[in-house]
Amino acid sequence: VDPHKPEDSLKAAAHLMAGYLKRYHGDYGKALACYNAGSTAVAKAIAQGGDNWKQYLPHETQRYIDVLS
Repeated sequence: VDPHKPEDSLKAAAHLMAGYLKRYHGDYGKALACYNAGSTAVAKAIAQGGDNWKQYLPHETQRYIDVLS
C-alpha cells in the first residue's frame, strides 16, 4: 500500500480485519490480536492457553485488545 494514499491504507486495513474476523468467527479480541501481534502469535497463544489465550500474548497486545474492544 502506498503510504501517500491514506484511503488505500484504510481500505487495506479494513480488508485485513474483515479476514481476521471471518477466521475467528466474529471474535474481535482475536482479530485485534492478529492485527497487532500477527496471526502466528495468536495461533500459538490459543494453542498454549486455550480459553486463557490472551495471557500468552505480549503485554502490548493485551493492552491493545483491552483498549479497542
